[in-house]
Amino acid sequence: MYRSLLRFLVPLALVILIRDLSNQVLNGGMARLPEATATLASFGLAFGLFFLVAAPLSQLTSTSLVLVTGRSSYRAVRNYVWLLCLLITVLLASLDFTPLGDLVIERAHGIAPPFSLLVRRALLWLMGAPILYGLTHFYSGLLLRVRRTAINGYSTLAGIVTSTVTVFLLLPLPFVQATPLLLPVLATYVRMVTEMAIVGYGYWRYVRPGQLAE
Repeated sequence: MYRSLLRFLVPLALVILIRDLSNQVLNGGMARLPEATATLASFGLAFGLFFLVAAPLSQLTSTSLVLVTGRSSYRAVRNYVWLLCLLITVLLASLDFTPLGDLVIERAHGIAPPFSLLVRRALLWLMGAPILYGLTHFYSGLLLRVRRTAINGYSTLAGIVTSTVTVFLLLPLPFVQATPLLLPVLATYVRMVTEMAIVGYGYWRYVRPGQLAE
């Protein structure tokens, strides 16, 4: 019993530890760029707003785990996932292009230009993230359903490692030095694409609609 518990908890603890170290590497990378304070503050706020707006997407793991029981339910939940991701993207765009952004970014948080412009730019560049984030959770739930939990762990670990490596590779490049905000945005996308690719492969390999019983 204890051996099984350790086999479950030790990898989980290692993933959490590596994730924290990865965040420190990303913050350290931003701190070494020009306009470090503005980059750290603007991306921190933009990323916080992204996760606030995208919070419903984190429930898609449970949604697909519980509700997908066959091919017809798979199609229904998949359509819901695409619709929800689209709505989240539109909401992010509204923070960037409408007076809602003035209310949330400048008034509620007390952020004035030019910092508010950096926050809006980061939100604009993150508008492709909801679909990656949402589909990753959707496929993760399907993998849990067929007891392929290890793939979810591998995807998280690989995403952390690739984003950390990305920070070191991009840090000295001239275009990143010229536009420091690109560093955290690109590292975030590398992490999300990696996680999505691995759980997507796991879905293709072990689940697929044709293997779901009605």
